[in-house]
Formats: sequence, C-alpha cells, structure tokens
Amino acid sequence: MSAIGKRIHEAIVKAAAGDLENALIQVSIAIDASGKKKRPEIDKVGVRYREFIRDHESIIYFLIVGIKSTAKPVMSFRTRNGGEIDLAQAYYKSVRNGLLHDGKIGDKLRVVNGSIISYQDERISISTNILWALIIAVVCDPINADEKIEGIHTITLSTGAALNLHELWGNLNQVYELTGYNNV
Repeated sequence: MSAIGKRIHEAIVKAAAGDLENALIQVSIAIDASGKKKRPEIDKVGVRYREFIRDHESIIYFLIVGIKSTAKPVMSFRTRNGGEIDLAQAYYKSVRNGLLHDGKIGDKLRVVNGSIISYQDERISISTNILWALIIAVVCDPINADEKIEGIHTITLSTGAALNLHELWGNLNQVYELTGYNNV
C-alpha cells in the first residue's frame, strides 16, 4: 500500500468508526502529499494544498450538493472585511491548520449533517459528505494513478452508483462517468 493510499485507508477506517475529525486529518495529509506530487515546484504548502482542492472543486461540489460548474472558485463568500473566502481557503485554514496545529476544527468552517453548503457568521457550513468527496478527489487525480489502497472500499452514492476506490486511482474520467457528472 502506498503512502497516500495508507492515509485514505485510515480516513475510511476513522469515518467508519464515527471519528470524523481524525478522518478529516487523514484526508488532509493525503491532500498535502498529493499537492506536493502535483506541484513540486511550489514550496508553500498552503498554496499547493488550496490549489489541489480547487483542481477538484467542481466534482466536490457536485458530490455534496449536485452543483456542476467550471467557475474557479465554484463558490466564494464575502467576508465582513470586504474580502472573499472559498471552500479551499476555509478547509485549509480550519481543517488542515486547525486540526493539525490546534487540535480542533477552526472558526472558518462548520461540518454539519445534510447535503448543504451555506455561509453565515463568517463560517462556511458544509456537509459531512465533504470527507467522501475529498477522498474521491484524491483517489481520482491522475497524479495518484500509481497509488494503491489496502482492501476493497466502495462508496455508494445517493444515486446508487458504486465507486470502487481500489479501481479508481488516477481515473478522473471514470469517476465523472460513474457519478453522472458528465450527464449534467
């Protein structure tokens, strides 16, 4: 099993045990490693990390709430100070930095039940399904075609589509086909 595959496997194990925070940490490590493989010329972790999420933002939103868009970012929110924040920034700051450095999800992101994305009180609220969407993004990125995962892991979508993760490493187009992303 590869290093990224180990992180994805561990995220699935943690999620199955109901430990969302530790599952998110494992996915964050996999995103970090994938971002470094994809953009080795960029020294700044935050830049690589956010860009990796932005690379897959459309499929992430599609898997969470059914939105398909080629806009970059798909969605951003105006902050009180007149700036903007998008999913990649909020996730990096609140999950990657918050959980890894402070031991808790930071104040820019709230993970909630249901298939929603909303913004209120300077926080993006996003479905717990983000975990599965990020796992799929890591697995299907072409940079990870040489990765592997221990065991057989299948994510079944609300549409009934079954994504066999062990078969999807590096295969973004197959994920698009299986999820119905290409049909929208």
